[in-house]
Amino acid sequence: MRSDNTASLILPLNTWIHIVQTFSTTTGNYLYFNGTFIAGGTVPTDQPVGPYVTLGASPSGTGSIDEFRVFGRALSSQDISYLANL
Repeated sequence: MRSDNTASLILPLNTWIHIVQTFSTTTGNYLYFNGTFIAGGTVPTDQPVGPYVTLGASPSGTGSIDEFRVFGRALSSQDISYLANL
């Protein structure tokens, strides 16, 4: 499954957004906003996309991160929807 909803995506200002990125060597990378699938696809290697992840980086330098979590597995779309609606 591959989609690219990012071209029309406009993030609202001053609004909390639930963001999830999953990575699996079998299914690839997937991005969800507020429990909704935004983009993703398979990665043709068994290696992570990069050696590190940058959190909270934005051109404006503003914003906050709350309730950051790392799981030992790629979450399903049902898991992500549940967490987005807690």
